[in-house]
Amino acid sequence: MFENFFVKINDLRSSEPIRLSYATCTKHCQNLIRFKTALFRCYIFNVFVIILLSGYCYQSTLAYFPQKNTVLLDPCEKCKITADSFRLGLYRTSRGKHEGGDAHWEENKLNNYLDSEIRLTEVQEHICIELTDDKDQCHSAAEELEEHFEHWFFNERKQERLRNQKEGETLQEYICYNRSKVCCPSGHFGADCQPCRGYPDHVCFGRGHCSGNGTRFGNGKCVCHEGFGGQDCEKCSSTFKSEGEIEIKLNGKIHKLPEKCYQCDVSCASTCHSSGPKGCSVCKDGYIWDTTDGCIDVDECSKKELNSCKHSSYCVNTLGSFKCFRKCLETLNTCPKKQSTIELIEKCSKLQADLENRLHLKKA
Repeated sequence: MFENFFVKINDLRSSEPIRLSYATCTKHCQNLIRFKTALFRCYIFNVFVIILLSGYCYQSTLAYFPQKNTVLLDPCEKCKITADSFRLGLYRTSRGKHEGGDAHWEENKLNNYLDSEIRLTEVQEHICIELTDDKDQCHSAAEELEEHFEHWFFNERKQERLRNQKEGETLQEYICYNRSKVCCPSGHFGADCQPCRGYPDHVCFGRGHCSGNGTRFGNGKCVCHEGFGGQDCEKCSSTFKSEGEIEIKLNGKIHKLPEKCYQCDVSCASTCHSSGPKGCSVCKDGYIWDTTDGCIDVDECSKKELNSCKHSSYCVNTLGSFKCFRKCLETLNTCPKKQSTIELIEKCSKLQADLENRLHLKKA
């Protein structure tokens, strides 16, 4: 029987066309047709499964390897946007699907739905849907935090209701601070969420921010705003001058701080006692003290001994310094005069250099 069966298979694989109606086929031929039909169906099914798995793997890969231009979020930021998206899902499903009709019946149905696994599934299925740039990172975080979301939904959320809190009010704190431990409350930093300097009311005296604030990273040092310095940003930086004074009480002690800090003039070498060039303690190189105007620019081009420009070049004075440019040939249309701008002289010098290079190549 099997020998005849394989003979039929070989016959059908030959290049010669075989015309047989299904009704007139032998029993072996009918079995062969059924066998080949089953193989074809199995092949189609496998292709379909491979396509589905490829799509799933591609989407999963995107979640862990975001698109090229996407800015990677730190663990705390990623957790927060995911928790916020989950909370938005709670809001979208807060009225359920029972609006209209008998109010009493509707209320009973709604209460059952609000605490149901059906609602949780709907929220999870649509999480991150409102995001664009960070959607992939949100999905990966949602997968990692799935168990924490479920525990909060069936346990902590009910405690909110008992405390008359808004639904989802404790979600971010529970998920990101207490469970996944990737964030700290505002005003705290580091692995153990230590308080920042001056917490809670005067962190860095309001003139800077705490390094690692709100995350499990950083060292808690004050990163001062421009113009401020010191361990707690309690004074002006070296190139800024204080103006006015305020008092702040911290830990039972009165601290005297500058009301504001302004930058010393560009002509000052380091410190200053007031604003403008007349407030400089010492003039910067390239400037000289004038009893009327304070630190003024030195014109190095006015005297040969003050600049190093050669005879065949232009000397152009700049604030605190000077520049040398090669002179142009008189035949050039862009040949500037002494009063020309630096931009024109630079252009002319480049043209001159290009012309000289061409002449040199011709001679060679």
